[in-house]
Amino acid sequence: LTTKECRFVERLMERAGVKFPSEDIFGLERIKNKETTLAELLAAGSLAFVEDRLATLERVAQVPALDKVKLVFAAWGYSTEEQRASARANSRILVLDKPDSLTEIP
Repeated sequence: LTTKECRFVERLMERAGVKFPSEDIFGLERIKNKETTLAELLAAGSLAFVEDRLATLERVAQVPALDKVKLVFAAWGYSTEEQRASARANSRILVLDKPDSLTEIP
C-alpha cells in the first residue's frame, strides 16, 4: 500500500530481491486513502502495513477498526532518530531497520 505508482514499487522491490505479486501492490492508481484500503484488506485476513512515514502509522493507529493491522515502521527510509525513537516507544509499531528485515514481521 503506497502513494507511489505500482510500477515504481515493483522495481524497488525487485532491486531489493523481494518477490511480491503485482496484484497485491496497492498504489497511487487505486485512488483510495490508506485507511479505507487497509480496512478492506483486513476483512480478507491478517494484515501488516509497512510504512516509512511515522505520522501515517500514528494516524492509522488511531482508527479503532484497524486495531488488528500490524503496523511496521520502515526505519531505513527518510526517518530521523527522533522518529525512530518515538516509533520504538509505541507498542503498536514494530520498527525494522533494513529492508531484509521484512521477513521478521510476525
